[in-house]
Amino acid sequence: MSTCSQVMIFTYSSASLQSAKAVVNEMLSLFESKLTADDLFYFGVFCAFQNYVDFNYEDFPDVEFPINVTNPNEPYKNRVGYVENIAHQVMRGEIEKPEWMITVEQEFTCFDCKSPSTYLLIEPKEEKYRPLAEALINFLYSPSHMAHFETY
Repeated sequence: MSTCSQVMIFTYSSASLQSAKAVVNEMLSLFESKLTADDLFYFGVFCAFQNYVDFNYEDFPDVEFPINVTNPNEPYKNRVGYVENIAHQVMRGEIEKPEWMITVEQEFTCFDCKSPSTYLLIEPKEEKYRPLAEALINFLYSPSHMAHFETY
């Protein structure tokens, strides 16, 4: 008798932030530019925006979560959009990452075992840098993953 088990693969992109900056800085240096990655882009690492909305807030009464995220009467799309807006404000240095976001990133569990995947976000400071930002993200997340697990 065999039993089929599911295997989950999680991706954590925290290290990709410095690596992406290093690649851009090396390219700029190669072309003898005085610019740096931080001159071209805003960078940040976050969970998928819906993870912040789907979080079980009731388990953390000491953390103040914004009503724009927790209000079940607000359309889901609007709540996710609010999180995305906050993430971009954090990336631009307009605000510090809120405690509720940090709580979600540290405490949210997927499938009762692991914290959710995180993703590198790159926002160009000028529109002319958008293709490079998109190429970096496309390259970073281009690998395919497959896992196989069998129980006999």
